[in-house]
Amino acid sequence: MKTVEEIADELRGSCQMLSSVLERHDMDGADNDSDFCARLDALVFCCEICDWWHEQSEMGERDDDRWICEQCTAEE
Repeated sequence: MKTVEEIADELRGSCQMLSSVLERHDMDGADNDSDFCARLDALVFCCEICDWWHEQSEMGERDDDRWICEQCTAEE
């Protein structure tokens, strides 16, 4: 079983689906665990536009609650 940090490292900079990564590591259902998801969200996010995983520090500044990276924010 991988740690949240290891899963975040694997997702970061990719467009992989979280469920696929979890399945590959025999962690099916971890995406339904609120503690796991909260810890993962503190590390990385999946941009709603480009579908790539980014560091939280790369989230664009916006007035809404959408999870969009800086590059996609600049293009909107």
